[in-house]
Amino acid sequence: MTLIEIVQRNIRRNFKEYILYFVSLASSMLIYFIFASLRYSTQIKKEMLNNVMINSVLQSSKVILIIFIAIFIIYSTNFFIRKRKKEIGLYSLLGITKKQIGTMLFCETLIMGGVALIVGILIGSISFKLFLELLMSLMKLNVLITFELSIKAIIDTIIVFLSILLYTAWKNSRLIYQFPLIEMFQANHKGESMPKGSKSMAYMGLILIGFGYVLAFFFREAVKFVQNPEDPMNPLMDPKIIPLSILIAIVLATYCLFTSYTVIVLKKIKSKSNIYFNGMNILNISQLLYRVKGNSKLLATIAILSATALTAVSTVVSGYYVGQSETNEDFMQLYGVTLFIGSFLGIIFVLATGSIIYYKQLSEAHANQKYYEVLRKIGVTKKEVRKSISNQVSFSFISPIIVGLTHSLFALPIINNMPIYSIMIPIFISSIAYCIIYFGYYVLTVNSYFRIVYK
Repeated sequence: MTLIEIVQRNIRRNFKEYILYFVSLASSMLIYFIFASLRYSTQIKKEMLNNVMINSVLQSSKVILIIFIAIFIIYSTNFFIRKRKKEIGLYSLLGITKKQIGTMLFCETLIMGGVALIVGILIGSISFKLFLELLMSLMKLNVLITFELSIKAIIDTIIVFLSILLYTAWKNSRLIYQFPLIEMFQANHKGESMPKGSKSMAYMGLILIGFGYVLAFFFREAVKFVQNPEDPMNPLMDPKIIPLSILIAIVLATYCLFTSYTVIVLKKIKSKSNIYFNGMNILNISQLLYRVKGNSKLLATIAILSATALTAVSTVVSGYYVGQSETNEDFMQLYGVTLFIGSFLGIIFVLATGSIIYYKQLSEAHANQKYYEVLRKIGVTKKEVRKSISNQVSFSFISPIIVGLTHSLFALPIINNMPIYSIMIPIFISSIAYCIIYFGYYVLTVNSYFRIVYK
């Protein structure tokens, strides 16, 4: 069997697990291609790119998209490689050289990314006219749109994503040189230690989040308080210190709550015998406790990113919603393009973060296969196992969403400079859409987790 045949066989065998990564990757490339096509479109240069503000929004969104997609691709491919450490070690035992294994991993990553790139550009080229019509509608412009294919946008997209894919493929190909053979075979047998959970960190998190929320709620009063007319150049009396203080407090509080407070709460529940020994709780709580150490920083990061994305999307939606009666043409064009870009960035964010949680849970599923095999042998039913998996997975999806939603509710009135009740409808729509997509990921994760532990 040749090296290419092994690569093809590996992709076909892992197709079910690759499919979500492929869809997320192709969607990212599709949206980047749409943004690049907007930048180079001859039909809308007169309408949009003469506006410096709109041009700046487009350029900034491309940079944000590149950074976020690069992080997503690197993390996702790392998941697949970590999962396959034992397989890679077996190749080495069979006499395949490290150089050949590295080449195989390089080709697999590049082929998967290359196909996703072709699909993304192809769908983007076909659908660009529809997206452009949507953008013109949001900008309240009556423009006749014709089919257009930008070669510059294609080249731009290929250069950006090929650079990311080449780096990722090279990084994956070096794996065989980084770990001893024995570690490859023991990758799934390393247990998590019981986290201790610092009470002082937990209390600090509660204090910081309370401080941040109170400061956000009384934002205008706080700004007036720090302003000193007698010494306006005093940096300690700069009104900008208020939003900066809120941001620092909320970020630190989120990490404290996920790394320490959740551990203390779970241990408190564990100490309640009437709850802990009720049904499958003894297994669910124990599993969550042992896994929270490895998941806490990831969940805290997703909670903060969720708050940022929800705040950004809700801001542009509410701005567009409130400004429907606005007659200023430049205002409507700016908010139209911002709503268009913000919505797509929000979609990519949800797809990427949902996929990251999905892969993290699947990684745990592979590590827990023997654990669930023991449960089956002692008489635990499939229904009980599925319920246990659902409860454990729900923690990873629900906790960052609740924290992110709460953060965004306090941030929105500050950014929009208007009362929360006046923008409740767009906030509600954005939040519901966000939760529906995450619920889809949750269902998919539970089903995939169950299939892995029962195969």
